[in-house]
Amino acid sequence: MNQARRCEQVAFFVRATITPVGGGPALDAHTFDISLAGVSLTSPRALAVGQVVSLALHLPDGRGGQVTEMLPGRVALARSDEGSATIWIEFLAPPDDRTTPVLAGKISRC
Repeated sequence: MNQARRCEQVAFFVRATITPVGGGPALDAHTFDISLAGVSLTSPRALAVGQVVSLALHLPDGRGGQVTEMLPGRVALARSDEGSATIWIEFLAPPDDRTTPVLAGKISRC
């Protein structure tokens, strides 16, 4: 069983930006669930499975502001439908208290 199936997924709704590593336009996206293994998003178009990306999550900071936390990832699943796509990005480095403290505080541990 892979880590993605062992980690609890929780509802998680924030704005995100997906930037393909190696070039290509960034995609605006919205998350709908997350775990320590990865995140599910909707976006206007899909990316190729296997594409390495930089994922920016735009999170509320708890004081009425916003903080952006960055994670490296790889597109593990992409499905297109009429005018939108669902993408699952597997984290290449899981969120932790040092590099992504706001995000790490919101995710259940595996």
